[in-house]
Amino acid sequence: MKTTITQLGKHLFVLILALLSSQTNFAQFTPGAGGSLPTFTPFTAPTGKIGGLFVTKNGRENNVFYTGTKSIVEMSFPAPSTIGADSYTLQCSTNDGGTWINYKYGNADLTTTGDNFSLNLFENYKLRLLVNGGPKN
Repeated sequence: MKTTITQLGKHLFVLILALLSSQTNFAQFTPGAGGSLPTFTPFTAPTGKIGGLFVTKNGRENNVFYTGTKSIVEMSFPAPSTIGADSYTLQCSTNDGGTWINYKYGNADLTTTGDNFSLNLFENYKLRLLVNGGPKN
């Protein structure tokens, strides 16, 4: 038994030594070997528009009162106060941005002063935020 443990220890030592010595082969990097980066065009924000509406999660959840599932989409964006606005209204388009309407939640426009939405969407939409108040109204 003692011989078996000693033999296993020797094999383990050789294996660890081989793994540690081979890692230097994988970690070689020569700075600048890939060439230089191209000159990028400076970014300018489109006039009258802001960025920052992100889908953070999408999936499906079980229906509560009947069989099947429904989609759930979680979105995040900067709070309106960060751009000097009062609130946002979520807008949707079913024709790839040709026309926009305010998204209705119940019978009212979906407006928030917060920084996220979590919605069950039953159609394919393109979404955007309408800024209410402030310099980007």
